[in-house]
Amino acid sequence: MRPTITTILLLGSIGIAMPVQAETALLFFGASHHMGCDQSRYRCDYREFNPGLGIELSRETDSFGKVFARIGSYSDSYGEQARLLTMGLRQDWELDNPAWRLGIGAMAGRLSGRRNETIGLPFLYIAHKQLAIELGIAPTRVSKQNYKSKFIATLSIRWDLN
Repeated sequence: MRPTITTILLLGSIGIAMPVQAETALLFFGASHHMGCDQSRYRCDYREFNPGLGIELSRETDSFGKVFARIGSYSDSYGEQARLLTMGLRQDWELDNPAWRLGIGAMAGRLSGRRNETIGLPFLYIAHKQLAIELGIAPTRVSKQNYKSKFIATLSIRWDLN
């Protein structure tokens, strides 16, 4: 990742998500699952335990959901350290019990490590009070890289500190 792109994304993220009332969350990255890999043609030996940590800054919008910026690092599916910087939008709705919420979101940004690329990830989540479990799924062929799998699913936890 070129330093100029990183700097621009980081400053843009902070500018959007870092007013005085910014909400903060800790991110715990944990798992991925690669789907659609043709084992007759490739070695599909991905590491699907991907521990890592990150931080999210977010704020409510006037009309829809929360705008957020995330930065983090995790062990990728090849066993190498990867870093991410993303921005996104998420919206949730209270269920019958106000402590429970169901939501959707999407984020895009830069990923560096074994593969340096632009990423996009839609996700669903269920939250109870300050703890949310996020499940993302996206096609792997949205970039110019030649992937062996067709889709990747991710699982992570978000703990809202505010």
